[in-house]
Amino acid sequence: MKIRKTGMAAMISAAVLLAGTGGAMAYGNQEGKFQGRCDRQGPARILKRLDDVTDAQREQIEALVEARRGEMQGAKGEMREHRQAMRDAIERGASRDELRALADEQAARMSAMMLSRAETAQQVRGILTEAQREQLQEMRRQRMERHSGKKGMYGE
Repeated sequence: MKIRKTGMAAMISAAVLLAGTGGAMAYGNQEGKFQGRCDRQGPARILKRLDDVTDAQREQIEALVEARRGEMQGAKGEMREHRQAMRDAIERGASRDELRALADEQAARMSAMMLSRAETAQQVRGILTEAQREQLQEMRRQRMERHSGKKGMYGE
């Protein structure tokens, strides 16, 4: 029984360690510079590639992105603190119920961030013309095609 508990704790610790390492690699290096997929500019990057974006559209989209940026920075900070709380709980041998509660809280935060991002994407699409939305959809299709068969964000 003790071996089973020790083995389970070791597996959970290893998973958290690997997840934390992957998160560190995805979010930035030691100098604080972003790398990988987190260096994207989101809607601002897309605006550069779409045809006939008006100044009014650009201003509306930039205002949406700026409003979301503050919200997301706060949420990212909370998630970082919560990941540390989970690591601390694992280290001190917290009960399964306590770990489950921490995991559920983190899942709720992630869900809220995903919903916010989806709402922002819908608002951006609402600002674009039909032709621009079609162009955006084609760009997405091409991106999916380029990444098909690969593991990761757009792959399997």
